[in-house]
Amino acid sequence: MARRARRRKPRRQKATALQLSDYQYPGEKKQYWQSVGIITGLFVWVAVMGLWLSHGLWTYQWAYLAAWPIGSLLIVNFLAARPRRKQLKQVGRQSKVMGNNHPQLHRLLTEQCQVLGLSRPPDMYVLDEESPYMYSFPGKAGTVIVTKPMLEVLSDEEFATLLAHELGHIKSHHLHLALAMIYVENLNPLLQLVFGPVAVWVRLMGAWRDVIDYTADRLSLLVTRNPAVLMRAIVKSAAATDEQADLSQEEIEAYLASGADLETDAAQMERFFKISQFVKNQPNLRDRIEEIREYSASEEAQAALEKIAQIRQEPSAPHSPGG
Repeated sequence: MARRARRRKPRRQKATALQLSDYQYPGEKKQYWQSVGIITGLFVWVAVMGLWLSHGLWTYQWAYLAAWPIGSLLIVNFLAARPRRKQLKQVGRQSKVMGNNHPQLHRLLTEQCQVLGLSRPPDMYVLDEESPYMYSFPGKAGTVIVTKPMLEVLSDEEFATLLAHELGHIKSHHLHLALAMIYVENLNPLLQLVFGPVAVWVRLMGAWRDVIDYTADRLSLLVTRNPAVLMRAIVKSAAATDEQADLSQEEIEAYLASGADLETDAAQMERFFKISQFVKNQPNLRDRIEEIREYSASEEAQAALEKIAQIRQEPSAPHSPGG
């Protein structure tokens, strides 16, 4: 009896997904692995040599030394996030962005996460504090925090670009090391010795901390597709967090519209605007603006935007207000 030929089920086409290589700033990966490899390899080498010289004595102490870099990173992340997590627990669910209390923010967060391929959206909180700020820190899915004064400073479009920037850090896995470095560099020297590997990373990875913002800016640009709004948002947010900055919306927009000639921009700022001193105190801000301009006009960005367009056309991906 002839066997019936089995019908093969058509293979389900894989959904288009944005990969790190589509938007990562050149050199970020190399800087990261060079620094992490140097410090991790150094401690492992010291542990192996110590074990060899001691002829196998006190084996577990040398194992602890080899694990010191990763152990320090985990402990520092726990200590750095603990005060904020405690605060978020105290403010309760009324500050957490959900569909019933912040529907627009919840919708924006959900839409951007779906476009970026984040299977689980991070928690997001709106805090009623006097200072304007916005940042994210690591966790199971990450947490984004923004204060009401920062929301008042930004338009809806500008906030969307900064939210995409924070989600870019989460998607690119920047937060664990970045948070640990910020925490350790503010400790006293004795405690920096306790967390020695992270303290060394702080000194080795200064450039990496700058370029991760370039990567997150690129991802924000791909999601919102408006470089002018992104540039305006990062300048306005930086000015809002600097108590010495007394800049108007008109001054910021005039600066951003002045073109890519930095010397001409600086001369104009010194003559007409108060923004020159502000930019001087924010060394990475000007570089970020120029990087956004260059990337938005590049073939690499156009290719990534085409992939984003495909993602938006898929049934599971909504069309966000930013596009």
